[in-house]
Amino acid sequence: MVRHFVRRKHTLGLALILWTFFAWSNRLKNILGDQTEAQTMQLVIALAFLLLAASSLLVILTKKVTGFTTWLLPALALFGIIRWLYRTPVVLFGGESAAFKIVHVLLAIITIVLSVGVLRQQKPWNSQYSN
Repeated sequence: MVRHFVRRKHTLGLALILWTFFAWSNRLKNILGDQTEAQTMQLVIALAFLLLAASSLLVILTKKVTGFTTWLLPALALFGIIRWLYRTPVVLFGGESAAFKIVHVLLAIITIVLSVGVLRQQKPWNSQYSN
């Protein structure tokens, strides 16, 4: 069944979507267990990632492409790149442990590689959802 709706041009998009669900649902669990003042902004960011991923997946599965929906997956990719370009130096130069830094650098690398791949597939910003 998966083979019927997944075309080669959707592979990177689906990989980014699934990666986003994995990374940000785990982050959401951590945020909800944390009781700090920064929790609200972190919650908004996590929910924004999950909403973009869910919306992008829905568009791919239903093939309901409009002018707005063609921007969902590129927006997810750009949001991921921007987030990690900001967050990676904060993590690297913060006081966290080496293990924490390694995990977050790996999260950043995977997100950025998938996101760049998705953005490169957009020719120029045409819908990759059609056909």
